[in-house]
Amino acid sequence: MMEQVDTIIKGWYVVTMNPTRDVIRHGAVALRGRDIVAVGKAADIEARYEATETVGGDRFVVTPGMINSHIHITGCLLYTSDAADE
Repeated sequence: MMEQVDTIIKGWYVVTMNPTRDVIRHGAVALRGRDIVAVGKAADIEARYEATETVGGDRFVVTPGMINSHIHITGCLLYTSDAADE
């Protein structure tokens, strides 16, 4: 019997946030709610988990655990260069 998860996110590459920043080609991430349940090869994840939805694909790079992957540097309060004033 397969374990139920909410979402499987698939990517051409999965760049992990572990200490060695392992990169998994044809990878996937299984999510239950907001929690990461598993990270690995897409074939292994799909064989073990049944998801309500599957998103992603070969055009994507997935970075599980990465926070704030998009920021406008001129909007950052910590940025103090003159460029922020322009």
